[in-house]
Amino acid sequence: MANLIVYEIHTCTAGAWKIDSVFDDRELALQEAERMARTQRYSEVRAVEETFDEETQRNATRTIFRASKEEPATRVDRSEEALAGLRKARRPKAPPKKSVSGQIISKTLVFAFIVAAGLGMIYIVNSLF
Repeated sequence: MANLIVYEIHTCTAGAWKIDSVFDDRELALQEAERMARTQRYSEVRAVEETFDEETQRNATRTIFRASKEEPATRVDRSEEALAGLRKARRPKAPPKKSVSGQIISKTLVFAFIVAAGLGMIYIVNSLF
C-alpha cells in the first residue's frame, strides 16, 4: 500500500493557529507559505507535511517551513536519515465511545420535554376558548 502525503499551511493570528490551506504538491505549498509569510498578515506561518501510512494506519507529521514576524522564513529540509530518528508515528485517535444508556436517557428526556410542552400548549389553548 502507498503512503498518502499532504501539505498543510498553518497560520497564526492573535495566538490562535488554524489550517489555512491543503496541497498535494510540496513545492506549491512551500511557495504559497513563503508568499503568505511575506505579506506580514499573520504573526506566524508554517508548512507541515502529513504522511499517512495506509498499511500501518499511522500518521507522521513534520514541519517543512516556518516564518514569523520576528524571525526570517526558514525552509526546514532534512535528510531522510535524520528524519527517521525525528518522526514520531502516532495512531489516529478513535472517537470517544458513547454509552448506550446515556443516549437512551437523553433521548427519553428530550421526548418527555416535547410531550410536556405539547400538553401545556393544548391546556393553554383550551383555557383561552
